[in-house]
Amino acid sequence: MPHVLAGTPLPPDAPQPALLLFLLLAAALLALPLGSLLSRMALCPPGKGDLCTEQRRHRAAGLLFSLVTLALLLRYGLSLEALCFVALSAILLPISLIDWHRQRIPHRLLLAGPACFLLFCALSAEDTLRQLLLGLRESSLLSLPLFLFVLLANRRLGRESMGRGDLLLFFICALFFDWPRNLFMLLLSCLIGLCFALRLAKEARGAPFPFAPSIAIACVCTMLFGSQLLSRYLSLFGL
Repeated sequence: MPHVLAGTPLPPDAPQPALLLFLLLAAALLALPLGSLLSRMALCPPGKGDLCTEQRRHRAAGLLFSLVTLALLLRYGLSLEALCFVALSAILLPISLIDWHRQRIPHRLLLAGPACFLLFCALSAEDTLRQLLLGLRESSLLSLPLFLFVLLANRRLGRESMGRGDLLLFFICALFFDWPRNLFMLLLSCLIGLCFALRLAKEARGAPFPFAPSIAIACVCTMLFGSQLLSRYLSLFGL
């Protein structure tokens, strides 16, 4: 199944390799201060500046966002799809930082995800309404069963097994992929979340578990490697 976004290159002619390399490095360098700024905005709200003095944390976030930007541009080239995924990564970064340190996901940041999807559907070469319906369908194939599973788990356990913010974040990320990659993203996020949970269990027993970083890492991995890994897996069965 094709991707929700077509990935049509923005310039009419492909740039020369030297120019392309320069543009990629320039984009990565621009992403470095942007990632640091996003980290400061996420962790330094008015009245909660306890994390503002840790400059290494913000520089690390900037470096991480710069590397993700460079990897996405190398993977997709100068295309609308690459810009869409970079924008989504810029949304996932502050969401992950806030959830990791504050154990909550601001709904205002979550609204930026659907807005990003709508914008790039409108800019894509394909029919906007068709792209929108395709994204909603692919996301629902993952989100609705997951919501029902979480609802049953909550009743069984007598407590909240997954927050509403995590469910909404899954739905938003799934808008950008087809259902096989959404399933890959879900399984990978659970695996990453398990690793984080084992670490956090030793440090803070009984504390709320921040799942958004696991979803964000799985989403970025799906952007970069999801299609290739799925193709290799299916080739083992001759599909």
